[in-house]
Amino acid sequence: MISILELCHFDPFTVVSQPASCNNNSSNLISEAAATVANAMWYGVSNRRKEKIYPGYSLDAPLRSTADTDCRGMDTCSFSAWAYGAQFYQLFIEKNITFDASTITAENLPDYMYAGYQQWESFLGTNDADLTSFKEAGRKLLTWHGIADDLIPPSASVQYYDRVAALDINVDQYYKLFLVPGLHHCVGGPGVYPVNGGLQQLVEWVENGAAPYTISATGMQPANGTSLSRDLCPYPLVSVYQGGDATNASSYRCVDTDST
Repeated sequence: MISILELCHFDPFTVVSQPASCNNNSSNLISEAAATVANAMWYGVSNRRKEKIYPGYSLDAPLRSTADTDCRGMDTCSFSAWAYGAQFYQLFIEKNITFDASTITAENLPDYMYAGYQQWESFLGTNDADLTSFKEAGRKLLTWHGIADDLIPPSASVQYYDRVAALDINVDQYYKLFLVPGLHHCVGGPGVYPVNGGLQQLVEWVENGAAPYTISATGMQPANGTSLSRDLCPYPLVSVYQGGDATNASSYRCVDTDST
């Protein structure tokens, strides 16, 4: 499991032509095309000026949700588009249900994203970093995001928090973000899940003024059924292994990223 996003790097092209086991126990060689797809998913989206405009997935996020392949009844596999992603471009951007979303490429994707922003930001947008009114109303925002999320990159939540913090150095008084190692999109994965979804901590914060320092999370390793526990740290603190039983929360400590 990955706990600190910025410390993990991997070049998929270093394993091209090496064997990889598949779900049906067959073995295939990793192709350059597969490495290209994985690298693109991990890198994110850049505009024509080579500026990154949206982050990629973490290295332990499964790519089958948004970059799946269909091998049924064919000698070779083909790309299987994620239905919801394709429908957004069909119905919200092109306004044409027959639009072939596979014609969207890495080169023109930023144009489609910009079109979506222009047309729907006022209705769907949730990325305004100015939470002044929210803060002054005495409200609290507690969010958590699976580091292995296979639909929404966790770095998107990190970037939003950083933007809010850039406007208010006291952001942690009303907004806390917890990153969850090994958790897929909301549920699933080899990692842990926040106990009660973190709701009780939010209630305590709102009603009793007790801000959560950590959130308890538990899980089970799919491979052997071993129980896991971890205390989730409020970003930008990260959970660092200190020694002992790696499956137990007591073996970790929340530290600042600058000290890792």
